[in-house]
Amino acid sequence: MKPLSVDDLMRKFNSEIGKERLTAIMGDFNASKSTEEMFKNFWKMEEAQKNIIVSLNEKTKSFVEATRLRNEGDDYFHENSLDEALYVYNLCLMSAPHPPIDICEDAPLDSTRCNVIENGPKCSCGDYELLYHSYGKRSAVLFVLKQYDLCLRDIILASVCSKLRKELENRKKKCMERMKSHNNNSRSVISSLGENISSIPKISECNPIMPSFSRACKVAYRPEKGRYVIADRPIKPGEVLLVEKAYCANLYENNHSTHCATCLRECIAPLPCPECTMAVFCSISCRQDGLSGMHRLECPVLTTLYAMDLMPVFGNAYKLLSIGSCKTWRQCIKELEKRANECSPEERGRNECGIYCSEDMNSAYNLSPNIESRPCEDLYTKCFIAFVLNKFLLFSKRFFVDDCGRPHDPSEDDLIFAGQLLFSNLMKVSSNGVSTASFQNTHENYLALQYPGSTFSVVQQDVGSGIYPSIGLINHSCYPSVIPYPYGRYYVLRAGRALMPSQEITLGYCRGSYLMPIKDRQATLFDRYQFACNCEACEEEWPVYEDLPESLTLRCSACSHPVRESDPICLGCNMNYAQERDDESDNKVVNTWRTSVEEIKTAMSNLNNVREIITRGACVSQCDFSSLCNAIEVLQRHVVPPSRTLWDAKETLELYFHLENYLALKQGLR
Repeated sequence: MKPLSVDDLMRKFNSEIGKERLTAIMGDFNASKSTEEMFKNFWKMEEAQKNIIVSLNEKTKSFVEATRLRNEGDDYFHENSLDEALYVYNLCLMSAPHPPIDICEDAPLDSTRCNVIENGPKCSCGDYELLYHSYGKRSAVLFVLKQYDLCLRDIILASVCSKLRKELENRKKKCMERMKSHNNNSRSVISSLGENISSIPKISECNPIMPSFSRACKVAYRPEKGRYVIADRPIKPGEVLLVEKAYCANLYENNHSTHCATCLRECIAPLPCPECTMAVFCSISCRQDGLSGMHRLECPVLTTLYAMDLMPVFGNAYKLLSIGSCKTWRQCIKELEKRANECSPEERGRNECGIYCSEDMNSAYNLSPNIESRPCEDLYTKCFIAFVLNKFLLFSKRFFVDDCGRPHDPSEDDLIFAGQLLFSNLMKVSSNGVSTASFQNTHENYLALQYPGSTFSVVQQDVGSGIYPSIGLINHSCYPSVIPYPYGRYYVLRAGRALMPSQEITLGYCRGSYLMPIKDRQATLFDRYQFACNCEACEEEWPVYEDLPESLTLRCSACSHPVRESDPICLGCNMNYAQERDDESDNKVVNTWRTSVEEIKTAMSNLNNVREIITRGACVSQCDFSSLCNAIEVLQRHVVPPSRTLWDAKETLELYFHLENYLALKQGLR
């Protein structure tokens, strides 16, 4: 029976204890108390231990279910329904009993060429014959689909069973021949669907202190604002400002069987987790990374985490503990707290070498939980979820272990210590979580999600949520200065407009914020991130996109105040740009303004030309890309926001990068 969702479980508990008692309990939650004190009080509460009942929703490997799925896959294959056959064979492999895997730390990183037999299972074929037969069946589908790299990998995996080697030898020989001829003409599907780091944009010069950032960025600090990121030199539109790999990430439930649990890339022929029936991996190297790293702690309880609607966001709070045992964390916390207390606020999160590294636990541990801005209801909710997740740490038998990895019964202090870590993590992931997405290959012309004011669009689907410590340093704005887009578990930020030194670099936490009325934006941001936005769009109450006028508001050449295109008289100095002036210096100002108008017309023409190319889904030349970036700079220099034209220019640049990513994926799939 499916367990209650965590929301239903909390509602049930609140109802059982009654409104008066619930009010008293919530009174104990406020920012003046430490997370340890709040969690300790709740954990030791008799009603909580008695009424918050959590049990594992075990879904184990099943010979019966795998056999049913294999037979269903055979039927689809015989009907030549190849996509359906491939999908069902994938599910079959996820359900089939699997031998244990020894994690080989120094295994080759090449996902298709590593010696599967030597590094793989060493159990008798008889116990797992269904698994190996299913690999063989799937290899036949992959061969017909011309996915020769993946086909060969499945043949090698199936050949662990000596009974199958002879019948697979002929397919292997044909596969090698086809690969030899195809390698001269196309890229491997593995490199396009696996974590192909070479396809990710590069930063021209990395910041030596914050390697995920460009040298154009630096961290600043103000007590009322906390840490934030500013430009350290002039920045051009389109410039790569950040490339960051997620510290940890989780997938939505409908993506767990189609996307790699490690790199988050879509995988058409995944490798199953040897223990659970939920996680899959795109390659042997990703599976090794997952089993020895972030998947280790969640594996025994992953089915229940999904069943209780704790994934992906709350699951990241659990996953943040995956780097070690309770004992390891106790040792690390002392050093982390010592280092945090000894450094300045803007240096928090740096390691012992003074580097803010996204893959280092220092950066993740020092993410802001925003506890001061959280109402008591939110603190209570997060503590309740931490209580539930703490039970899963017990169930996993992988956190409370001795030096040899053997599980033991934790002390009360250990349970409270782990629970308050989870409590703090839940606040950090809710304030700093980033949606991960992938581009979909569902339509040949890729047009699906339409941008306002344009006829072009792109398909992008959220697949999960991740923690990116460097992105966590960047503040929100409803008029963001950067364009984000994903590459699996990597995130890339590019400048959406020109920035001058000391200007803040900002990110839009709400997708499409310019389409939302200010009250809706503010409510959404406070509900999700516990802050009231005071960006220029909110402070000046900019209208939503559809209410912006078609005409432009330009900058006065004399005083920089707004000048409406329809009524060319400056609102600041009353300069009339529609007529000649007697004063020579005034005429110079008028002529300068008219030159600006001509520059704007040229910029808009160039912008429309590039937009038309993108609409057709054609490749944009480097010359056209430079023209687009120059047009954005010209418009930004002469046009006063808010402006529909400025929004369209930024969205054109954003779509260019999405198109570039899409075309690279499409080329790899050929």
